[in-house]
Amino acid sequence: MNCCGFEKNITGRFIHDDDDPFDLMLEYNFSEWYEILTNKDHPNGFHFIHTPKSYILEFQSLTENEGSIANALIASMPNQQCFARLDCVSAKPKKPYRSAQEILDSFRSSDRCRPFLGQKVVIREYKTLCGGEFRCFIHDKTFRAISTEFTLPNRIVEEVKEMVEKITFYTDYVSYCVDFTFDHDCGDKLMLIEINSPVWLFATSGLYDLDEGYDYAILLGTYQPEIIDYPVIRCQDVCDDR
Repeated sequence: MNCCGFEKNITGRFIHDDDDPFDLMLEYNFSEWYEILTNKDHPNGFHFIHTPKSYILEFQSLTENEGSIANALIASMPNQQCFARLDCVSAKPKKPYRSAQEILDSFRSSDRCRPFLGQKVVIREYKTLCGGEFRCFIHDKTFRAISTEFTLPNRIVEEVKEMVEKITFYTDYVSYCVDFTFDHDCGDKLMLIEINSPVWLFATSGLYDLDEGYDYAILLGTYQPEIIDYPVIRCQDVCDDR
């Protein structure tokens, strides 16, 4: 479980022979979707989505003038702290950043980030999350499944369905994964964390096992709403009790 299609040699089933998987991944960069989903002035924009306020900077903003641009931005944020990531990946930090140097050191020491040093840098308002996060899987513009650490009430599932439908419509992504959580600072409001590549590319599968025929069919098989009640929800709490 929790593997990606690239690791399982599945990617080739969904791309052309001359496609580079790493180039395809760039279509899901943060800078590709953030403005569309948050900026009311964007021609295709949908600005009612709840996600942390974010700023997209050039990589050199971390180094020029001792990172003065990034440091000034961080200083303007609540508690003078932030979350930061590269355009396509984060270092998965355990605590918030408080300076451009901390961000730079984290990126340089991360195996995940080192191949992408030089990409745009995303600095986000640091949020206190309520509980964990959960991942949603969309394939061929159909909402297939949720992998979650905790039980989701029906009303939340319906809210997630509406949000996924809007994200699919406004971004025009055909297949992707999206992570949500609840914003403790805003009354536990549903909050978009990030959009990732499809599970057949580099996004991981959570509680689904791509080696298992049934799980593969749920995530990537033919859409069969007359047989399968989508989205299928797999919960860590339930799995732990088995």
